[in-house]
Amino acid sequence: MKTLICVMLMIWLSFSVYAEDGFTEIFGPESQSGTDSQSGADPQSGAVPQSIMNPQSAPAQPSLPIPAAPSLTASISGELGFSHRLFLDDGWNSEQVFSPEGSISLLLDSGSSELHARLGINDAQSAGDRTIQLDLEELFIRSYFPFGFVDAGLMVIAWGTGESGHAVDPLNPLSYKSGFPDNLNDAKQAELMARINLYLGYNGKVELVYLPFFHPLLMADSGRWAAADTSALPNLQDPPVTETWEYAQAAARISGTVGGMDLGLLYFYGFRHEPGYTFTTTFTGPDPMDPNDYTTTTTTAYTRGHLIGAEAAAAAGPFTFRGEAGFWLSEDRDGSEAHLCNSRIEWLAGIDYRIPGTTVFLMVEELGSYVLQYDGLSAQDADRMRTYDSALTNTLTAAAEASFARETINVRLSGTYLVEAEGYLIKPEVTWRIDDNLQLTLGGTLVGGADPGDSFSPFYAWRDNDYIEITASFLL
Repeated sequence: MKTLICVMLMIWLSFSVYAEDGFTEIFGPESQSGTDSQSGADPQSGAVPQSIMNPQSAPAQPSLPIPAAPSLTASISGELGFSHRLFLDDGWNSEQVFSPEGSISLLLDSGSSELHARLGINDAQSAGDRTIQLDLEELFIRSYFPFGFVDAGLMVIAWGTGESGHAVDPLNPLSYKSGFPDNLNDAKQAELMARINLYLGYNGKVELVYLPFFHPLLMADSGRWAAADTSALPNLQDPPVTETWEYAQAAARISGTVGGMDLGLLYFYGFRHEPGYTFTTTFTGPDPMDPNDYTTTTTTAYTRGHLIGAEAAAAAGPFTFRGEAGFWLSEDRDGSEAHLCNSRIEWLAGIDYRIPGTTVFLMVEELGSYVLQYDGLSAQDADRMRTYDSALTNTLTAAAEASFARETINVRLSGTYLVEAEGYLIKPEVTWRIDDNLQLTLGGTLVGGADPGDSFSPFYAWRDNDYIEITASFLL
């Protein structure tokens, strides 16, 4: 990581220094025709130079011009604070968690290039196995040219128009090691990537992205926020190393505004972040008729495929309409490989409404997925393990928000319901902005769901994780 930071700084500094006018900057201006630039005498007249007769009148000798140093501005933003969380699963004996938290963003701007960095304080676990760590959440350089700009480094890129989720946002894996985040972008893990952004007309843009590596979805495998019991998998092997050229990925997106509507089209070639498992049974004993003489091992696999998607958003008075649609074409075209994800159709539809003359904001979204060739899948199939006896999965999200007392107090209530799993997540929250730099937040989470059987449901796994929480933050 230290090597990466040093390389990033060196590249950024090299982009920040430019030569000015070349020859004239080094050698100075040319002499005026017919006049000695040092003496002021006419060489054709034979007169004694005035500078010899009167040394005080001699003109100053020209000096080599010094290039102006590139201007550099720095800005810091973010927030630092702490939270006190009280779980509600064991009455007065329930677990309490006190932890620092925050995020700091740094921007160095030289005019033609920028260095972006973001550090976060994260609580990786709760209970006795907690880990408080300082994470480098983003670090990338940006360099501008006349018809676009280039980004390179550890980045988080959000595609799609949805507020609570996305159907066409494949670049960054999510982390649920501490439960569901309040903001989807807070769960995104930065990936090493390079992006070329080309301006298209007055309000359009073409993005070309290359990711040399791949990283999967992150879930806690122990502790309060463990969502799946992998200990039940026989002889689970270490996951494959994905920081190799074999796992390189690429994407392209074109977006812009047409007739008051924001539109986008994208293509992605890479891997789904959800893992699948391969079960291999080998004969390891002397007696072929004895089941104990067979050993089963489990290995992790990831599905490569193509994603073709579209997104749109349009405002009509106090309403905003949002939509996304994508088709995932899996490498498992016929759905016969249990360790790979099948092809599927994914979509999002949402509407926002701000009540005129008030600060009240309402939002409803539906995120759906339909797995192709679902009938007949085994219980160990990657798709069967993440669905609920149906090829169709629907998640409803709603939120209501309002501000009071000259927008110093903000009240928000949000909820998510996974229809097929009967899973729910409810988050009430009140934020008091005491002054420009200090705010207090009182909130909580209620989570639960039906027993999914052989399937995977974080709502059911986290059913004992209801909590209330108070957070104090200093805003930078």
